[in-house]
Amino acid sequence: MLSPVAGGLRRVGIGSCGALLGAYLLAAACATGGGEVVQPGSTRVRVGQIDRVALQGVIESAPPGLRERTEYLVDLLWQAGCLAVEMPRPDEARTPDVVCSLPGRTKQRILVVAHLDREVEESGVPRHWRGIALLPFLYRALGVEEREHSFEFVAFGKGHRRRARNQPARLAWPLGEGVRAIVEIQDLDPATIGFSSTDAGLGQDLVAASMAVGRPLDSLRTFTHRRFRSARARVPMIAIVAAPRSDAREETPAVSASRAAGPEGYHSAARLVAVYLGYLDETLRLRARGPAPAELGVR
Repeated sequence: MLSPVAGGLRRVGIGSCGALLGAYLLAAACATGGGEVVQPGSTRVRVGQIDRVALQGVIESAPPGLRERTEYLVDLLWQAGCLAVEMPRPDEARTPDVVCSLPGRTKQRILVVAHLDREVEESGVPRHWRGIALLPFLYRALGVEEREHSFEFVAFGKGHRRRARNQPARLAWPLGEGVRAIVEIQDLDPATIGFSSTDAGLGQDLVAASMAVGRPLDSLRTFTHRRFRSARARVPMIAIVAAPRSDAREETPAVSASRAAGPEGYHSAARLVAVYLGYLDETLRLRARGPAPAELGVR
């Protein structure tokens, strides 16, 4: 686990809103028991259950200011059992990154990345907040058993333009190397998840996980991320979005029918991401020991 370091890493105090929902989040997580077993392909994955009401409460309770949202995220992660810390960049005038770790059997790491952003959508929800809100729930869901890889949950603070190819370099200080994959959660949508990857295997794993949790196949869309077209990444990366963005090329048919955007819908999407991360932990382990799995396409 990461520990606060004077002058570099710090944890902030719990605000009233964060304390209330954080306590509820912790109570809900402790009540989920041993989780569930899901089988994408021939691999069995166990993840903790995600409380749909608690998730919806966090999504709907984003503080208005970026500084307050950063503190709120740290509080939620601490309440979920993750010793989250803020990591200011001394050479940059920016909101600090928030980082917490789930140690695995090895020092090889999977980064789960989200973004703290000042912008607010027309709905009143801060941009990227639904991806941020998912992090404490993913930590609890993956923490029901020891994984092969260590998971690093990172919320990038607002600063210079973030590019996927720069993420491993940004995290090299002071967290070290050993990154096997980067999963970037830009947003969460109850009906449709768009994804783009620099590595076919990461996308295949997401399709397999989606089928295993029973989501409709048309609830996934592939697209070509503009940032990935020119990226020469040594580390495989996948971006998960609410729907294909205006700067991306959609490659699958439109969803035939809309699905509910209430607690059940967000819970289904969050459960998919949790199962996907657990499955990715297994497939990366198998890839390191043998040939890549057979290709699975989205049609």
